[in-house]
Amino acid sequence: MRAIALLVVGVFGLATACESAASSYSPRPERERGFSVSVVPPQVTGHRLPVPWDTPKAFRSPRVYERLRQPTGPAVARPNVVLITTDDQTLEEMRAMPKTRELFGTSGVIFDQGISPNPLCCPARASILTGQFSHNHGVRTNFAPHGGYRALDSADTLPVWLRDAGYRTAFLGKYLNGYGRSRPDEIPPGWDIWRGAALGTRHIHDYYDTVLSENGQLRRYPRSYLTDLYADKSVRLIRRFAESRRPFFLWQSHVAPHGGCRSRFGWDASTCWHPPEPAYRHMDDFAEARFPGRFDPPYDEADVSDKPASVRNEPALDADRRERTTRLMQRRLQSLEAVDDAVIRTAAALDKAGVLDETLIVFASDNGFLLGEHRTFGKNIGYEPALRVPLMMRGPGLPSGTRTNEVATLVDLAPTILAATGVEPGLRMDGRHLLPVAKGRRPGWSTVLLQGGPNADDDTGAWRFVGVRSTRYTYLELRQTGEVELYDRRRDPRQLRNVAENPAYDVVEREMRRRLGALEHCAGTSCRRDFGTEPTPSGPPVGLGR
Repeated sequence: MRAIALLVVGVFGLATACESAASSYSPRPERERGFSVSVVPPQVTGHRLPVPWDTPKAFRSPRVYERLRQPTGPAVARPNVVLITTDDQTLEEMRAMPKTRELFGTSGVIFDQGISPNPLCCPARASILTGQFSHNHGVRTNFAPHGGYRALDSADTLPVWLRDAGYRTAFLGKYLNGYGRSRPDEIPPGWDIWRGAALGTRHIHDYYDTVLSENGQLRRYPRSYLTDLYADKSVRLIRRFAESRRPFFLWQSHVAPHGGCRSRFGWDASTCWHPPEPAYRHMDDFAEARFPGRFDPPYDEADVSDKPASVRNEPALDADRRERTTRLMQRRLQSLEAVDDAVIRTAAALDKAGVLDETLIVFASDNGFLLGEHRTFGKNIGYEPALRVPLMMRGPGLPSGTRTNEVATLVDLAPTILAATGVEPGLRMDGRHLLPVAKGRRPGWSTVLLQGGPNADDDTGAWRFVGVRSTRYTYLELRQTGEVELYDRRRDPRQLRNVAENPAYDVVEREMRRRLGALEHCAGTSCRRDFGTEPTPSGPPVGLGR
């Protein structure tokens, strides 16, 4: 049967020259940590796309764009799967990706309530690979002993199940945190073609100097732009895969808009976390973006007396920090423009190879990110900017031009891929099949389990927080401090008022605590239980004065 490609989109760009050049070039060896590294000549890949797709208006003019806008056909058996993911992208930052929005908005389904239940890189990616929550797949955080690459049983994951069922599998980009540090020549189980970023944090997150483990052989790309490089290689792989009748699974795992490891913008050079580096073609874009504090109350929140100590202890943002945050926002948006190019190039490559009509495309980020909301920066936080992520899909059997407010999560991606491909999982999955949800035949999640793993320096493994997010409420227990947060998102969508222990919300807090108790150790279908009607508060919040 012809294949559907399930394309989960994060941050990818494609041009075909560099993969062939990398395989034919006789490299000069370098030594990095005792490993032999081939260097691919920097002139192999350029920094500009060889296609006229640099502006959103161009989306409507070329014939290929018209083709991508067409409704998809009926479902097919044995679809291809193309998974595209970004790293740390917020839902709001989709404004930097107009072509991607139009692609899915005209010929696909957009889930407006996409959720990352454990909003941190490694746990989120482990959930994508297993269809499980963190307490079941064992990856609580980014680093050992309670997280990281080694914490996951990689022998029982999505690529293994698909390959055992006859799929060809390929991975490009950033994998689970900790991969490639001690054994960069290692190929995780299930992958026929492996192009994983290796040799630690610097090379993984350096936008112009990355090292890939290419089926165990290390190759360095000193001046190729990271997003375009992954896109280049993906285009070539799609062409190769389409020549065979075997279906394929391709995961493009982008780094953008995650921070980078170069200090070109005046930030502290002693750390590796600087604003992401955009492609040169996008360096001057979004110059009008400014810190939104005076327009959006959560930014540099004025009164945090109701928040946990970790937030109360954060100082208000001074002028310098606001300016630095503005520059960070600008760079993040600029870095995503190359991803926008990559998404369209990937879809166009599928069309050119003759498999677009058999391709299910999904775009998602591993987690969101706080950029000054509630005076806080980062992820692994139970607030909406970290939990909510872009999530959309396009493919045969799906409706076109549809938006749904039903809640969907990253835990649902593996079950959705397996249901589309007809492949059986090797373990008990907690997530649900999203195709019926996209078609309006089944509801999404009414109550989602939330988990935040321990900090890197915490050897106890205690959760930073656990909680639940229902249709109306967010309830969080900070296990390391004993503090509790409860937000009524219907009345307070910006989470400015913590109503935990507020008398008007006593019945709500008890019910949310009960739901957390029922879900905290759930497995399989018990994670997806419907708790019925949500309680309502007995009156307006009491004594907040806000």
